Amino acid sequence: EDRPPYYPCSHPGESCSSAQCICFRNNVPCEKMCSCDASCDRKWQGCSCSTKTRKGQKHVCFEDDRCACYGLNRECDPDLCGTCGVCEVLDPLHRPHDTILSGRCNNANIQRGVAKRTLLGTSMVHGFGLYAGQKIVEHDFVGEYKGEIITKSESDRRAAVYEHQKLSYLFSLNKTQEIDSTYFGNKVRFINHADSKKANLYPRIMLVNLVHRIGLFGSRHVKNGEELFFDYG
Repeated sequence: EDRPPYYPCSHPGESCSSAQCICFRNNVPCEKMCSCDASCDRKWQGCSCSTKTRKGQKHVCFEDDRCACYGLNRECDPDLCGTCGVCEVLDPLHRPHDTILSGRCNNANIQRGVAKRTLLGTSMVHGFGLYAGQKIVEHDFVGEYKGEIITKSESDRRAAVYEHQKLSYLFSLNKTQEIDSTYFGNKVRFINHADSKKANLYPRIMLVNLVHRIGLFGSRHVKNGEELFFDYG
């Protein structure tokens, strides 16, 4: 949330450090869309994970800080992280089949877009709620929190209106932007709040193909038919 939105740098014939480009000033890596030289030592190179066996185990990119992408809240990029198996995972031919994830990259869930089955119904807590339509295992990708991307100032303006309506679907996205799911969201917005001890999901803001997006993941095993909660705080 402390990182600003990504804007590509451009300073022909000058290094990023000498030009003090936007990437340099924000203290973030240069990305594949930056027009700085390909040899720029600030350029993000992706993870070095591999589907090959290492010491009897395969290095899978998920819930593992050894993966450079996962450690920095980024999804693996098929243009940069080919050795981890992300290209095969995102291939439309294989994407619907979970078997493709075995021994391959598990850090491209939002790009893959295969959410768990969920059902909208009356909440046991407040208003509408969302229920698991199938068993969810810990760290399973449940869905993406979608909506309008708005500025913080616009969010403050809308928040005053929503407070009067006693209804709000605002979610902080990064340093200057928020997501408002009120008018252009999906059913994930109906997941109700519970403190971290009772929540069965957790949100994770990821940099996905240079854009910030929000995924919701299982924080424990969830039974079919159980209401879903995450901690809004």
